[in-house]
Order: sequence, then C-alpha cells, then structure tokens
Amino acid sequence: MGKLIFLKERFWLYLRPRIMIKSLKLLNFRQFKKRVFEFNKNIIVVIGKNTRGKSSLLEAIYYLTTGNSPWSENKDIFNIDDNYFRIEALVEEEGHENTFAIYRDDAKRNYQIGRASCRERV
Repeated sequence: MGKLIFLKERFWLYLRPRIMIKSLKLLNFRQFKKRVFEFNKNIIVVIGKNTRGKSSLLEAIYYLTTGNSPWSENKDIFNIDDNYFRIEALVEEEGHENTFAIYRDDAKRNYQIGRASCRERV
C-alpha cells in the first residue's frame, strides 16, 4: 500500500510503493515465438536495431496492464503461425512477488493474477 503524507495546510502527497517488473514472458506475441526477458536493475535501457522488438516489448507491458494494444487491433498481435498469445510478468511490490498474465485467442481473453483468473468473451 502507498503512504499518504500531510505536507502543508491543504497539500497531501501520496507515495506509491516501488513496483518493478522482474521478468516478462512472451509466447506467440508479435515476432516473439517464446521469449523471456529478465530485469534486475532499477533502470532498464532497451537498445536494438529497427524491427528487433523494442516497441513490441513496451506494447506487451501496455497490453498486460490495459488489455489493449496502443497501436493496432488485437488480431494483428498474434504471431503469424498461431492464433493465440500469452504475456506473463513477475512483478515485485514492497518485497512481495506476484504473477500477472493475460492469454488471448480469437474467442476469449483470460486474465490471471497469482492463482486467481477470470475470463472475458471477445
């Protein structure tokens, strides 16, 4: 949980806990058939030539948090060879780790937080 701090007469400051993505697993997402990214530093720099997946990595994080792509329709996100994808992130918040995942195919979208999941028909 965050902390609410009183600063002056009418000013409040809400301090968010430190949240960090420790790993990101992509399965059939864009050009990634099966790829795991490990993050272990406070500052992450993504470097690469054009069309290597830098934007796709950011898109996967965005999709996991919003359920939509910022750039394209959902059908364009699937790897060409498959009709489904899965994005999974191991997230650390205030020393506690939890898994967040989304699975998507032509008929459904399944969200998972830890061991709990829910399904949405598309």
